[in-house]
Amino acid sequence: DQLRDSPNKLEIYIARRTLKRCRELTFKDFRECLTVMEVYDSNKCFSENVAPVYDLFGHKLHFIGLDSSMEAVRNDIFFLNEALENETEDLISGWCMRCEMLQIFDWNPSVTQHWIFNWEGRPNTYFSKTTYKNNKHLKPSIIAGIEAFNPDNPENVKNGTANQYKWNVYGLGLRSAREGLVYERYEVIDSWPEHIKYFNYGLDFGFTNDPTAISKIAVDTINKTIYAECLAYQSTSTSGLLSEALHKIGLTGNDVIIADSADAFKTSMQGFVGDLRANGWTVIKAKKPSGYKSEAINKVQDYKLVIIKTKFSVKLQGGAYGDPALFELQNYVWKTINGQALNIPEDGNDHFLDSLLYAVQSFRTPMSVA
Repeated sequence: DQLRDSPNKLEIYIARRTLKRCRELTFKDFRECLTVMEVYDSNKCFSENVAPVYDLFGHKLHFIGLDSSMEAVRNDIFFLNEALENETEDLISGWCMRCEMLQIFDWNPSVTQHWIFNWEGRPNTYFSKTTYKNNKHLKPSIIAGIEAFNPDNPENVKNGTANQYKWNVYGLGLRSAREGLVYERYEVIDSWPEHIKYFNYGLDFGFTNDPTAISKIAVDTINKTIYAECLAYQSTSTSGLLSEALHKIGLTGNDVIIADSADAFKTSMQGFVGDLRANGWTVIKAKKPSGYKSEAINKVQDYKLVIIKTKFSVKLQGGAYGDPALFELQNYVWKTINGQALNIPEDGNDHFLDSLLYAVQSFRTPMSVA
């Protein structure tokens, strides 16, 4: 009604990560909403099969994709649909800077860390949570599909539709970690227990683009518990920078470091490990035979995993700042083919977790080091 009665005609841009998704999904939903409200007029729609533009009571609604070469232009309202699809804030910064009235973002809370979550608490910013129950126009079939995820309903459990993750995200509107997590159960504590006295350290090389991760590990074999803390998570393109990082976190030559054996990027003929040894560090290469990772993960899963909170934050994938250890745990998933999980984890969110596997090897004879 406000748009219908407004004498000032607005330029409204409705965006999604790709133009294809915006055209085929966002614009489709928009058209269905106007149809339900009995105001849709096909004669008011232009370029529907390319980049739709709709004339709503004289206001121009432009449907765009952030993957196009189109530069950000002046706009009155900027609406970002499915904001979590956007891996970096840079994709929308120009549009936000040129927005003169109102910015609206929406999403399903399918992850626990994202750059958009950092906006909560900013001046002139309002976060709200709605669920399917707030949509009075939702079709009964969609409501039934969402409620079939509820694991508290015995019928859903019996029928095999219960799914805690999907119920959290689509039913309750709660931020939740991804499905198919490699490590589904772990505990987070603030500091190391006093009874833990012996530690080893894991090192996963990151070189230039990926972070180097250094972990501090202890294994309580009596209580079958593995304790782990992320000590460093940064790019170290040379062995000199890596040696500095080891000094910075308080390690000495007496500490045993189990390192990634993938040592292809070299600063000398000795490689990273050789350079570190020459500088007085006690470094052992982890053995990585074919299929070692799945076996090592299975053995870690035999133990209770306890994570000590990381004492620093880093910029994570997606642009958010947070705990790198928790980010990896909440995003490290099994590979799937046609919806079926494989016994192989996806690469990418595994730098700290790989360093953990290397360090744990030194405590278990079946996972020996060389």
